[in-house]
Amino acid sequence: MRIHVSVLALFVSVFTALVLLPQTAAAQSFGAKGGIDVGGGSFEIPGVTVHPSSRTGLGGGLFMQLSSSRPVGLQIEALVGQTGFVISSRSCASSCFSIFGVSEGTVWMTYLQIPVLARFTIRDSGWARPYLIVGPSLAAKLSARAYLPPTVPSVSEADRIKRFDIGVTVGGGVDIGRKVIDVRYTAGLINTTTMAIGGQTAKNRTISAMFGIRFGK
Repeated sequence: MRIHVSVLALFVSVFTALVLLPQTAAAQSFGAKGGIDVGGGSFEIPGVTVHPSSRTGLGGGLFMQLSSSRPVGLQIEALVGQTGFVISSRSCASSCFSIFGVSEGTVWMTYLQIPVLARFTIRDSGWARPYLIVGPSLAAKLSARAYLPPTVPSVSEADRIKRFDIGVTVGGGVDIGRKVIDVRYTAGLINTTTMAIGGQTAKNRTISAMFGIRFGK
């Protein structure tokens, strides 16, 4: 129920932002970007917080900017990204087993992400336009698997990871002509595991760096 309310709130926010943007926001631009995602996680076990080792995956997709030439604009994206982390019996012990069904190995998750970002242009020098971005990000799980030590086959985590995640994205970048470079951090806000027992939680943490090409103004 909480997820449904959050999703509704997200799209109400998007609609409101679109309505409030000036109609001259026909100054739209579109583009494609790709890069790396450095995934991680935060596991809350009563009395201790565990931060497993991160893993680097690939990410990318399409984006649309509204009023990108103005001081304040809106940026909507559709990205496919990988996030992963390493768990071990030394760092997580039985708690990771209860959450993921394994106590050692690498967990990989692939999400379709829809960030809806307010975009604040810091300065427009003509050839370069640095900016900051912040806003909510909705993610839909596409796949989730745990890769265990070489002698054991991988196992599906589909039933142990929730279908949706909601997070907050903050970051910055620069437009150089039609080239786009940005770096961002996304922190998941909800417990993504369906197997938490006794107050255990697992939340996604991802750092992304991407390069892209923009079309339009």
